[in-house]
Amino acid sequence: MTQPLSLPFVSVIIPTYNGERTISNCLKSVYASDYLNFEVILVDDASKDNSVSIVRDSFPHTKIIENTINLGFTRTINKGIRESNGEIVVLLNMDTVVRKDWLSELVKTLVSDEKIVIVGSKILDPDEKTIQHAGGLIDNNGVSVHIGRGEIDIGQYDRLREVDYVCGASMGFRKNLLEKIGCLDEDYSPLYYEDADFAFRARKRGYKIFYVSGSVLIHNENYSTGGLTARFYYLYHKSRIRFVIKNYNLKYFFTGFLKAEIKWLMNFQPKRLTTRLIGAYFINLFSLPRLLSSRMRRFNCFTRG
Repeated sequence: MTQPLSLPFVSVIIPTYNGERTISNCLKSVYASDYLNFEVILVDDASKDNSVSIVRDSFPHTKIIENTINLGFTRTINKGIRESNGEIVVLLNMDTVVRKDWLSELVKTLVSDEKIVIVGSKILDPDEKTIQHAGGLIDNNGVSVHIGRGEIDIGQYDRLREVDYVCGASMGFRKNLLEKIGCLDEDYSPLYYEDADFAFRARKRGYKIFYVSGSVLIHNENYSTGGLTARFYYLYHKSRIRFVIKNYNLKYFFTGFLKAEIKWLMNFQPKRLTTRLIGAYFINLFSLPRLLSSRMRRFNCFTRG
């Protein structure tokens, strides 16, 4: 497919960690894209398997960056952003397989309106029919909601729609946005809510976040997260509470968040993970001085290591 050279150059950034079982299928699908003007940057976070050698041997056009130590998901992404050349950056998880027009649909939406600065995809489970993500909403207590999760895809979300955030497993944005709101916050460690926080900061500046139903991929979510384990609950709620303290003003914290949180807690399941939730509260309490200072800090992609 011949495309005009005026199409924006895109940097697809794929962070990897021990991804030898998934990275080949991911890259095969990316390189089969019907969008031609892009580069792929793989940032390996000190994998202990053969991820890097597989990519080097089978996908020689891929730019490879190797961390000498494990930096974590968000710092690895930011490192890739610093090395990118595109005016549009697209983040993609290593455990995904994208459809042919995945990238072109994202770019088409981004260039359609200068107020649209972040876009995301329809994400399906490995069965290719169950929806994992059709855009995201943030509840009053900061709980993130994947629209359509668990539903069979029969086209019910097949339209462009403005949303609160999009999943970082497939998220595109204008690179010049970083000059205005900073990069992804590396203190969401090791993962979760860096995508919601990034979108929140953009919306606060009056920009729009769009779910692009025509951009579709398959995501083997359990490969990277390990599923709904006790560790997942702790890390998820640790990041959720950090997101709330960092981004919500004091008035809303008492009038909106606490009311919603108490109501949510009354129905919290599973009860056996209550101690993990309590641990998430306490770790944020102990980190409160640093967390409050982050409300004023902008994360600059181009100076942090």
